[in-house]
Amino acid sequence: MQGRRISLAIALSAALVLASSAAVAQYQLTTLGSNQVKQASHIDPLLVNGWGVVHGPGTPWWISDNN
Repeated sequence: MQGRRISLAIALSAALVLASSAAVAQYQLTTLGSNQVKQASHIDPLLVNGWGVVHGPGTPWWISDNN
């Protein structure tokens, strides 16, 4: 009985490791905005420390930064 529990624990651990690594492989980083040339899809020379993307009700999306 103890051997079955150990085998089940090992099998579940292996399945969890394989499933989590497959999920990580599904994402790709895309830098949308930057103040440096050739670092992103769009260049904004006034962008300072961009940290997130936000929007308000009925407004477009924009990049939040320190200024």
